[in-house]
Amino acid sequence: MITGEFVQLATTGATKTQTVYKDIENINNYKMVALYCNYSSGYYANPIICSVELFKAMSWLVSDRRDNAQNYSAMLHYESDRRVRFVTVNSDAALYGIR
Repeated sequence: MITGEFVQLATTGATKTQTVYKDIENINNYKMVALYCNYSSGYYANPIICSVELFKAMSWLVSDRRDNAQNYSAMLHYESDRRVRFVTVNSDAALYGIR
């Protein structure tokens, strides 16, 4: 179980494929991050949660699912302590910091 205060740092979304850069509050203020991907149902599901240190070291944080031959996915890349890059396909995504 993950406990702590969840703070929404950034959201994005696309009906097709979209790449966006988002400025965020300093990620070092948090102990963990969570990426939520919103599929066609309209509900955020299957969060990917990891420590900030791991997030900085990974190439991409990915949440995806295939429904009815359509791909819904969100990918998140650490750019700097105050900036992230989202790539979304047919979905919305939300980044949370966990204190």
